[in-house]
Order: sequence, then C-alpha cells, then structure tokens
Amino acid sequence: RANVEVRETSVGEREADSTYYNLIAAEDGQIERIAAIEGKPQVKISQTVEKGQLLVSGILSREEGGIRLESASGSVYAKVTRNFSVSVPLKTEKKVYTGEKTEKKSVTFFSFNINLFTNSRIPYDFYDTIETEKRLYLFDTAALPVLVGTKEYREYENVSVTLTEDEAKDEAMRLYREKLKETLGTAQLLSKSTDVNIENDVCTVSCSIYCLADIAKPAPFDIAQDSDDEAKETENAQQ
Repeated sequence: RANVEVRETSVGEREADSTYYNLIAAEDGQIERIAAIEGKPQVKISQTVEKGQLLVSGILSREEGGIRLESASGSVYAKVTRNFSVSVPLKTEKKVYTGEKTEKKSVTFFSFNINLFTNSRIPYDFYDTIETEKRLYLFDTAALPVLVGTKEYREYENVSVTLTEDEAKDEAMRLYREKLKETLGTAQLLSKSTDVNIENDVCTVSCSIYCLADIAKPAPFDIAQDSDDEAKETENAQQ
C-alpha cells in the first residue's frame, strides 16, 4: 500500500527565504553542449569560458514584465584541459618490520572496561597498532555481554633505500594511473600526452589530458531591491 500526496507547484516559484542558484563554470573550457533543465543559458556552443563565468542564470524575464526566479540546474559540457604530475625520488625511506611485537589485552563487560596488563608503556619508538575485538559465546551459540580486546604493537624501522631508475619509473607510473583516474573523474577522455623525466634523482611523470566534462557548478545568488523596488541580481557567486 502506498500513500501518495499530490501538490500543485509552479516551476521557479519558491518560498521567500529559499536560496536560488546560478550555474557557473567550474573550470576553463570551450562549450560543446548545453543541457539546461531550469534557468536561462548565458553562453553559446563553441564559446570559450573562464572559471567562475556565468553559464546559466536563475533570473528570467517575464513577458508581462518583471522577473521570475529559478534555481538554475542542468549540465553544460565543455572541452577542457587538465594537467597533473607525480614524482618519485630515487632515494627514499622504506618501512621495515623488525619482527618484534607486544600485545595488551582488555575485557569489556557491559560498559565496564578492565585492562589485563599493568604496564601501559610501549617499548618501541616506531610501531603500528592493530586492534581486534572478540565477543565471547556460551557453548558457541549464546552471545555473552563480554568483549575481549587485543592491541598489538608491531615495531618497524625506517630504512634508507635507493631505487633503480626502472623501479622509480614503475612506482611513478602506478601513481600516475591512480592520479589519472582521479583527475579524469566522470569526464570523457578525448586525448592525452604523457612525459617521463628523471632529473636530480627524481622520476617525474607529467600528463596533460583533453576531455569533455560537465563544468556546471551551482552558485547561490542574492536578490536585492533597488530604488524602483525592482529585483536585481547582486553577484555573490562562490567561485
């Protein structure tokens, strides 16, 4: 059974204290396609826009005079260029576990916690902490209100290592692939160029991608009254 409530609404009409939005450019690009759901587009196909530029306005003129307010929504697709780089030094430090470890246990009964150790000092300068918690059962079926917690402290040392150029390149390419995925996001990749360079014991991978992305970003605007009591837009877009 579903209860459905139907209310009549008018597009663009909101409560007086509601916030209205424009769509602005999140980055530089060349407009390829405009898919505005609400609002009035302020740019054209093939136009070059800059970050922060107004794309779709939430202020529309009425045929009978005055204005109508909407929260602009939709997508504006543009061809954009995004650049990034990742670096891996050939001389670095590596974490190596020594094999030494210490365990400290505690028991939690309802909300009461009881430590099963007397010395809380950790005998290592560098260590990782691994925490586990296990509930006790009666006859392996009935859960008891008792938890046994274990904290394991594993000692490690920072050892200086020198990577070969091939090892540094492999690590840099791994980071590059992760960064490429993050930088591209939901955009459609059109082309890319990549450069690998080793200089001053640092391997750097630089990449420039050319992609098609939705650059529309909502930005709130305020409405003020001028001397003739006509609404006008005051720029308050957060770029």
